[in-house]
Amino acid sequence: MKKFQINDKVIALTNPGNQMSQYRVKGQIYSVKGVSFCSGCGDQRINIGQAPKPSNNKNVICVGCGSEQNHLGLAWTNSKYFAKVEKEDIEEEMEKAEVEEDYEFAAILRDTLK
Repeated sequence: MKKFQINDKVIALTNPGNQMSQYRVKGQIYSVKGVSFCSGCGDQRINIGQAPKPSNNKNVICVGCGSEQNHLGLAWTNSKYFAKVEKEDIEEEMEKAEVEEDYEFAAILRDTLK
């Protein structure tokens, strides 16, 4: 499991899955503003400076195990959707992108190393 800390620079590996997700753009770099862990399975979630979308629900639901926790006034995204902006992590994600034939994203990742 990836472990991030507050102020780490991360690159988004995906766009949001739905409108309630924390907004991010695949390939864009963000700074980690908050870190939390699922009380059910221990998966890490990060906040990249966004508040939750307006809804009646004050909880965040874990994508791993489905358990719910209070969102604490922040939007959260599972850390598996990000990589640290560090050579080892970027190279690993570049290899995955090449295997998936996502060459545009592989090029974006390559450019972050320059």
